Amino acid sequence: LASRKAHQLKIKLSNGRTKIITDVIDEKDGDKTRGFSFIKYFPSIQYGLLHVQFYEGGSYNLIDMRTGTQTEVLGKAVLSPDNRRLAIFYADVVAGYSSNVLAVYLVLPSGLVQEFRELPQEWGPVDLKWTDNRTIVFDKLVCCDNLHDEKLTLRFLGKDISKNGKWGFTK
Repeated sequence: LASRKAHQLKIKLSNGRTKIITDVIDEKDGDKTRGFSFIKYFPSIQYGLLHVQFYEGGSYNLIDMRTGTQTEVLGKAVLSPDNRRLAIFYADVVAGYSSNVLAVYLVLPSGLVQEFRELPQEWGPVDLKWTDNRTIVFDKLVCCDNLHDEKLTLRFLGKDISKNGKWGFTK
């Protein structure tokens, strides 16, 4: 699905086309540097996960393998058991080069719909898992004097899980 030649990442799309993403290397301004890696494929929903390496820190993009459309999601992705949603998470509570993020995206034929997103400053989610189609559990990693974590739950609050809905923290 993906190959690299020098500073170009080539991704074969299901429509027969090839998406080419070129790394950005800026010797004068390291903040503009971007290196792309294809790190995971979700065949059931035809999305791939790209890691974007900055000079310091990084980010993540989801790529629709049918169209080549990229969506910046800031974190790693975990697919729900019913293959209808992606939970996004990342924690950088020590260095602070990348954003802490917790998000949920509904996967539709027309693309991704963001249902929930939090960019916490003082903590970040780690060890995220779906326990069922409407429940995500993770550890809340807090910095810095006493680096610790506690278990939290993010739950779908709507009545119909098949539709776009609201999410909230529960104990």
